[in-house]
Amino acid sequence: MEEQRSIKLGVFSILPLAVLLLSAETAVRMFSLDEPGIVAGGSGIDADFVQRDVDLGWSLRPNSTGDAGMGELVVVNSLGLRSPEIGSKEPGEIRILSLGESSTFGIGVADDETYSFLLQTILTARIPSRRITVINAGVSAYSSYQSLTYLKRRGLRLKPDLILFYHEVNDYLPSTIRDTRMHEVGVLRTDKELYGSGLTRIDAMLRTYSALYRFVAFTYANYKIERLNQDEIQNPVHRIGLPPELQVRGFIRSIENEDEPDDELNVLALGRRVSDGERLENLTELASICHENRIELIVIHPSYRHSKPHECLLTRFCREHGVRMFEAYPILHPEGIRRKEMFLDWWHPSAYGHRRLAEGLADFIDDPFFSAREDRAGLAHRPIVQGSLQ
Repeated sequence: MEEQRSIKLGVFSILPLAVLLLSAETAVRMFSLDEPGIVAGGSGIDADFVQRDVDLGWSLRPNSTGDAGMGELVVVNSLGLRSPEIGSKEPGEIRILSLGESSTFGIGVADDETYSFLLQTILTARIPSRRITVINAGVSAYSSYQSLTYLKRRGLRLKPDLILFYHEVNDYLPSTIRDTRMHEVGVLRTDKELYGSGLTRIDAMLRTYSALYRFVAFTYANYKIERLNQDEIQNPVHRIGLPPELQVRGFIRSIENEDEPDDELNVLALGRRVSDGERLENLTELASICHENRIELIVIHPSYRHSKPHECLLTRFCREHGVRMFEAYPILHPEGIRRKEMFLDWWHPSAYGHRRLAEGLADFIDDPFFSAREDRAGLAHRPIVQGSLQ
């Protein structure tokens, strides 16, 4: 009897709260109070060959085609990669998995002009006795978190022997440089917070089914955005050798007036897509995964049109942890060649830039990666020519 009374008491105690929540849910839906107030974006990922991805935010749509920029065709294979079709790994085959941002994907160049495709061509010509496959897993606007997540969830299935990792500027850009359909809840989170947290998935589910929860979430997010320090800049690109004035803002627009950006809000104060702590965690986990799976790792230190030689979190990490690093600066900024010949815009290498990257990487990889296999396969190898900062 006592137990039944406790149960009844509990039910009657919860009932008023349930009625209150149901009434609030009904009122919010009736007056449409659960709509987001802003839309943010600026990454340019709305191409025909891009799809939503629950794990990665977005990914390439399998078996699709589209424009890579400047009229160049993108052909995406059945695995959602800008590479030829990939079958089962053959005995003796060497696989190189190329992870990276839009420079790896190859904005503005043809499929066969990306440094990944050219690297396979060069290595195959040098070592015709072995099958060498270079898989381009680069995706435009990806951060180091997204490529690391891809590796863990899908990339390891491809059984790579070597991983190339090309990531820098996207990690330092504001959270608005991401998905062009973001709202105020999303822009306050890093990539890891937005895509990787179990709590974030619960939050997304509640926002999907509860108008009341959406109202509370959007109201609180707007409150936090309005209280941001408007003079603060959270994406310090000067730390990666870029001019301080080169700040990419993305945009935030009101739902009521999507044609006009909200100039009153300093979107640079929203925070970065990947914090310094998260970037270090990503690099550490990447190195650990490669070590555990006996995969060689080469971290490429990216370089952009306005880059200058510099030390940063990535260079220090590679030096302190003994990770091989390929310096792209001297490759993409050769003496006597104008920058406009090497780059299509602020960020992306031209076809010539991609070729120089491929040639430099081929020399860098050749020793000791292939020399370690020489005794078993009778392979010849060329001397190492590593890009270095002068």
